[in-house]
Amino acid sequence: MVAYPFSRLMEIADLIKKYFPSNKTIGCFSRVTDISLKTDEELSALAAAGFDLLTIGIETGDDEALEFMHKGYLSKDIVTQCLRLDKAGIGYNFKSASMSVSGDILNLNGKSAYSVQNLQL
Repeated sequence: MVAYPFSRLMEIADLIKKYFPSNKTIGCFSRVTDISLKTDEELSALAAAGFDLLTIGIETGDDEALEFMHKGYLSKDIVTQCLRLDKAGIGYNFKSASMSVSGDILNLNGKSAYSVQNLQL
């Protein structure tokens, strides 16, 4: 949902406040690349409008796997965008999974793979 333009996200927040006035929080799903398209000012405004919990689909924190899957970002990008969310006051959690790609099972919990949850934020 964060892929929507900033103005549309603010319209949605206004509609939620109008029709659900007792609602205090707005959560949604996001890709790392969606967050990177927002300015720091836009992220802060979204936080002020009630967006406070993103579920970020990261697949894995393993750069080799991310490149293999052509995700368009690396683990350092995940950390960078999460630090921006921290600064804006937007909470987040991760949705990740071991995946089967082109018939090859990527063992994301084995070899030297690591989890973004273990990276220094």
